[in-house]
Amino acid sequence: MTETTPQPGPATPTCFVSYSWDSEEHKAWVRQLATALRSAGVDVRIDQWDARFGMDVPKYMEERIRFSDYVLLVCTPEFAERANTGKGGVGYEKGIITGELYTGAQPTKFIPVLRTGEPADSLPSYLMNKLFVDLRDDCAFEAGIQAVVRHVYQRPEYEAPPLSLRGVLGATGVPDT
Repeated sequence: MTETTPQPGPATPTCFVSYSWDSEEHKAWVRQLATALRSAGVDVRIDQWDARFGMDVPKYMEERIRFSDYVLLVCTPEFAERANTGKGGVGYEKGIITGELYTGAQPTKFIPVLRTGEPADSLPSYLMNKLFVDLRDDCAFEAGIQAVVRHVYQRPEYEAPPLSLRGVLGATGVPDT
């Protein structure tokens, strides 16, 4: 029997990962993140897998951000600096993301992931008011992956119990007074 790689289907969420090239170690961690999410059933795309010589990089970034169901933003002090000053690929992507938000994209499409530093130093100004996944501690990696998977599959960790009118309505179906 031949083993095959599962192919993305119509219910498979797509996710692009935006990050700064802080170091080779950081790039390897981003690959680890993307691999873990793909193993959990999320069709993740990163430049390290997709980039080819001669490709139009700004077009790639625009298409991935616009047409992905979700965008993970791996936040570090370097990422925040580049986004806030509009430098490099991160600065370019910030312009695309803010344009998407301005024209009505679902805000929950953009998921900040705090990798290093404090939120005040690592989250760019346009993400400061957003809830984020905290992956600064490698011991929390699996829990963080599960949180992202639940988010993209729209399966919250906790769901509100159903409303019940028991105790509010009397035997006649009329509220007790």
